Amino acid sequence: SRFHARLNRTRDGYEVEDLNSTNGTHVNDAPVTGTAPINEDDMLRLGSGVQLQYIASRMRLPGEDTSTFVRRTPFDIRTGVSDKTDHALYVNTRDSERPTATLGSGLKPGGLEDHIFIAYARDDWERFVAGLTVNLQDAGLNVWVDQYLAQGEADWRDAMEQALYECWLMVLILSPRSAASSHVKTAYRHFMNRDKPVIPFVLDPNVTMPVELAKRRTILHDRRDPSRSVNKLIFEIKEMLKLIRP
Repeated sequence: SRFHARLNRTRDGYEVEDLNSTNGTHVNDAPVTGTAPINEDDMLRLGSGVQLQYIASRMRLPGEDTSTFVRRTPFDIRTGVSDKTDHALYVNTRDSERPTATLGSGLKPGGLEDHIFIAYARDDWERFVAGLTVNLQDAGLNVWVDQYLAQGEADWRDAMEQALYECWLMVLILSPRSAASSHVKTAYRHFMNRDKPVIPFVLDPNVTMPVELAKRRTILHDRRDPSRSVNKLIFEIKEMLKLIRP
């Protein structure tokens, strides 16, 4: 979601507020409707890919090896200074080495049938794809990206499998990195082999167009007026929607 949740500091501590997110917010597996307090050692889950543990005051236990714990001092984005209280987030670096659970996309079978698959190189996320995703969502379109999952992990493979089979259309962000990516190639070939529509969006003019995409209707990124090419993409998608959902 563009805005998923908000943490509010209250007189009694902290509470989490779900901002009508698509995949929900949970505290200790209990869904949050409105706001919910966060207490020491509570697990906060955002959607299916992000899980945080809140520890108000982490004390060293007798005989405990704290070398694997990294203290993250909270940073106040309003004042630009660190919070000097005992509130801190501790990350156990050994826990991060454990295999992740099989979460997949976090949606039930069929949950992505009205979604658009965005295929891209991770290097292009910050400079373009993140903004494009927001533009498509603001246009009322459902979008799926794999950004929140680690490529190659079990969660990522399960989510990719569901997205490849269920998403009805692919927007392929073409750049030198994505054109060379084996993950991206596998994704758009999967769509083409099943006669599902693929719209190549050429991000860089010097990218070499893959031979199998040469006859596809493409959209060129207009660097002088980015909104023009994005609006053209949105128009193309909505025209396709009219054909399949008259």
